[in-house]
Amino acid sequence: MRNLLFLLFAIILVSCDKNVDNIKTPLIVNSKLTGDLQSGAIELFKQSVLTEDADKNVIISPLSIQYAIGMSANGASGVTLDELMKVLGAPSEQLKDVNANLKAITSNIIGESKNYKIGISNGVFFDASKFQMNDNYKGVLTESYQSKLQQLNFKEVDNSLKEINSWVSEKTNGRIPKVLDNIQDDEFMFLINALYMKATWDQPFDERATYAAEFKDSKNAVHPMQLMNQRADIAYYKSDAEKTIVMPMAGGKLEAVFILPEQLGVIDYISQMSTAGVTKMTENAVKRDLMIGLPKMELLMKYDLKNILQDMNIKTAFGEQADFTKMGTATNQIILTRALHDVFMKMDESGMEGAAVTTIGVGVTSLPEYVGFDRPFVMLVYEKATGAYLFMGKVEKP
Repeated sequence: MRNLLFLLFAIILVSCDKNVDNIKTPLIVNSKLTGDLQSGAIELFKQSVLTEDADKNVIISPLSIQYAIGMSANGASGVTLDELMKVLGAPSEQLKDVNANLKAITSNIIGESKNYKIGISNGVFFDASKFQMNDNYKGVLTESYQSKLQQLNFKEVDNSLKEINSWVSEKTNGRIPKVLDNIQDDEFMFLINALYMKATWDQPFDERATYAAEFKDSKNAVHPMQLMNQRADIAYYKSDAEKTIVMPMAGGKLEAVFILPEQLGVIDYISQMSTAGVTKMTENAVKRDLMIGLPKMELLMKYDLKNILQDMNIKTAFGEQADFTKMGTATNQIILTRALHDVFMKMDESGMEGAAVTTIGVGVTSLPEYVGFDRPFVMLVYEKATGAYLFMGKVEKP
């Protein structure tokens, strides 16, 4: 059987950046379809948490996965298309609208300034001796997804791997230098999305306020961590179910949300999450004087998304019932062979030129409420104009 390799690849980095402004005019985003993407993202996050071991960190980029799913869906028909569209949160008949909306989201998100850098790149690497791409499919990849199309001779394995891994490394600023170490005989195409984000906090942490502390996981095991501390006016939402802080990134484009479950364990809490619930917390968070403690982290995550997607009832795409005839023609039936997801995430005190000292020792005589993330919590990063989730995570041990 002749197969299609489907590679999902995501990079997320939270830190500081010092580049010049280079922001393109954004397209208009469809708010209804973006809401559907948000719902699909949360379902994808829930399933990722349920599929992975309970004691593991889970950091994914829903948006990156949705780009790669979108590229695949445009080559699918019938039940296969219906299944893939679940990840995009929309029915199959809205695929063209989803394509246009993902293109609009890209135009709103990408760019760089002195405070942030966000890049979204799609690459399609294929062996033309094994597969002839349909012109319509090629048009969607280049127009809606701005994909780089590169023909390779997969018989020259070392050269093909070098080309693919070099492209990935370039698009992720070297954070992920290698994603593939082999090409299977029946594989003839790789669909790759790379999402890279680097940003500075609007109110950076002072490194002098970071100290060694303990993080207690869901099984009450204790892990050492470096705890960053800050006193500032921070948007805060508190209920019986959770404590939530909303941390803006400099430039006003991105926000990071940190949720500390109060009654349920973190996995049970995530299983009940919804777009409406997240929106309620972020929209009702009120700025107040707080002391916060966040763990300093650097995590590299690798996932086999095939299991996660199959647990979301995406069944036919990976087997003999797959219908990817809209992609083009191959010697035998086209199916998906692999689905991979790599995520790098770093969170530290980074700010711009000593601005971190501005939050030290400021306040009134009484101490404010302290919100310390020293046990399992949920984290989200989203782009404010579109609401798109760049990444979502469950932190068990930083």
